[in-house]
Amino acid sequence: MDQAGQALAASNNAGAILLFQQALSCGRDVKQIDSVAKKLGELGQPVDLTKLFGFLTEWKIIGPFDNTGQKGFEAVYPPEQKIDFAAEYAGKAGKVRWQDYTTKHLYGMVDMNQPYGKLKEVTAYATTDFFSDRAQPVELRLGGKNSWKVWLNGKLLFVPYHGLTALQSGFGGERPKQLWQSGQLRPGTPSPIVLGAKVFVLNDGGILTCGEAATGQRLWQLRLKGPFSATPVAVGHFLYCVSEKGVAQVVDTSKPEGEVVSELDLGETVLSTPAISRGAIYFRSDARLWKIGKSPA
Repeated sequence: MDQAGQALAASNNAGAILLFQQALSCGRDVKQIDSVAKKLGELGQPVDLTKLFGFLTEWKIIGPFDNTGQKGFEAVYPPEQKIDFAAEYAGKAGKVRWQDYTTKHLYGMVDMNQPYGKLKEVTAYATTDFFSDRAQPVELRLGGKNSWKVWLNGKLLFVPYHGLTALQSGFGGERPKQLWQSGQLRPGTPSPIVLGAKVFVLNDGGILTCGEAATGQRLWQLRLKGPFSATPVAVGHFLYCVSEKGVAQVVDTSKPEGEVVSELDLGETVLSTPAISRGAIYFRSDARLWKIGKSPA
């Protein structure tokens, strides 16, 4: 973004457009994305953020169902058993049916308050179809202020709820089995990471928590220099964590309480997860790509 700003200051609009578009394709921070989209619009290159990021906008929704005392999360309501758009079910306050919902939100937010009102102690379901013309790796992203579950092709994928939940995959169409649920392991934006017999979660503020992968029991906590958006990466018994401010910290997880054994300040904003390849670690800031490794002999 700095380079794009410099090109713009030098009246190199074509170069600025190219650099802004490159920054946008890698963007994850909303403020940065909004800023870049605004700049491109001013340069005559309007951006359709909804289309660019592939947000799903056409949904069918049904609810509200009862969630008094948070019982609705564990309850298996009919939409979890079968999708039947013609069906009618008993909801919290009467009969409920599937209805169409189209989000106009720039970032694809599905706001259940719009069709149902600002209700308390309720749960609801949303479903949509998307198609791929070939088998390929894909990345699905979902976030919300409340607890949620995700199904893909009828199979339950992920359940983040009041901390971390471990599931054992079902076989032959069976529902996954919950192994444990821990309120002591609370990840933030960074994803959990399993290293040997331990699981690690890092919250946005910089608290790294280590737990037993088999039970979810918390073992220790270590404060790092945050805040964090990037997920840690692991090599051997070391975790490599980089904060939003560009401070890379290496944690030796073999120590009884964990220990930061190395630190490097990149001096730039880093929101993306590092990558490791052929003995080197790569960090991508908002301005450049860093490769850190041993010098060739």
